[in-house]
Amino acid sequence: MLQDYYEKHNLEMKPYEYYLAEFQNVNPEGVTSRLDIPFDDNSKSFIIKFMQNTYTISYPEFEIHCIDKSDKDAILCNDIHAKILMLRYFSEGDYMKATGNFLSYRDLPWGEVYYRQFYGRCIMRLAKTYGNRQDVFERLMEKLAGIRQKYGDVSYEFEVFRELKLCFILWSGDEEFPPSSQILFSDNFPLSFEAEDLAVVGDIAIGTLKKMKEDFTMGFSTVPCNEFVEVLASKAPVPGGGGASALVGAIGTALGNMVGSLTVGKKKYADVEEEMQELKAKCDVLQKELLTLVEKDAEVFEPLSKAYGMPRETEEEKAEKARVMEIVLKDACSVPMEIMEKCCEAIELIKEFAAKGSALAISDAGVGAAFCKAALEGASLNVYINTKSMKNREYAEELNAKADAMLAKYPPMADEIFASVLGRLK
Repeated sequence: MLQDYYEKHNLEMKPYEYYLAEFQNVNPEGVTSRLDIPFDDNSKSFIIKFMQNTYTISYPEFEIHCIDKSDKDAILCNDIHAKILMLRYFSEGDYMKATGNFLSYRDLPWGEVYYRQFYGRCIMRLAKTYGNRQDVFERLMEKLAGIRQKYGDVSYEFEVFRELKLCFILWSGDEEFPPSSQILFSDNFPLSFEAEDLAVVGDIAIGTLKKMKEDFTMGFSTVPCNEFVEVLASKAPVPGGGGASALVGAIGTALGNMVGSLTVGKKKYADVEEEMQELKAKCDVLQKELLTLVEKDAEVFEPLSKAYGMPRETEEEKAEKARVMEIVLKDACSVPMEIMEKCCEAIELIKEFAAKGSALAISDAGVGAAFCKAALEGASLNVYINTKSMKNREYAEELNAKADAMLAKYPPMADEIFASVLGRLK
């Protein structure tokens, strides 16, 4: 494992090995007494919470495992700077309960000396990332168990590890001034860390927010329904109409699939058994593909949202923005176009389920057709809004023509399925 670190972090290995040796010489009972960190005699491991995740740290090996998530997704298991920080805390840190008072970086011993580096590495990064995306910042802070404060436009206090706390403060920008931020440290930090260390603390905290955002963005198809709906209703840029359409399409496909599931194995429908199995296999694939498109829609929209915010004061900036916009608009069109294609396939499958599947589940085929039609039409709007902004009109009209063709054929087909089902039920 150390060899991997040598290959990737040559500069960090000397302090890592130095503090590892220091850690291996500490007395576990002394650490528990000094830092108020529990030590399990059976597993020979310390137990500590870091950025709201609980870890076990073996002694003397310093093997780290995360209890709350997989090790590969846990920052303390993978970031050598976080590892060095933890080693230093175990070897040199002191525990003191937070008083509620905070210090700016400049207020820290030697903070003025290193402030320029800290400003660029942490304060500017925080401002640029979340200054004008405070809705995202708020959601992430709530997940990090942050406590809302009254500073700036929005601010949160949160714990890094045991009684060591940060306060992130944001001010939104406007036409005259860019967004800004401030980072404050609880006044017990200097007992355990120097100013240089606290730049790492700020960096790790911001990196954790970034990873949380990625996990959240890339997990829309797996979050609880209530959470998806809540985020959909918020000011957050994703998920949007495209992702929602993909999800509705997946649900509509699943309803058709359910008709198949209730048909197979029934003697009454033995003559369509093989066909039902084939239709179900196709639906299984479509469902997964549409759920994947929920995530992909979020992926392609984020670069587009950032491109809209690019500066356009000079001719060079205008040209660069136009160039980038053309690229991201094509990507942003590709996913809703794919959603449309999958919904068309689903409607064709549901037509077969409605015609040949179990009469007891026929209503579900009608609902499935209605859902897939809505998803198809919803995704088309996301195509058209992006093609409208394209400078390459030939390419835009080509995409519009494909979308037009699908809308001309498949919503009427879905309506026929619905009408047929309705006629059989009334």
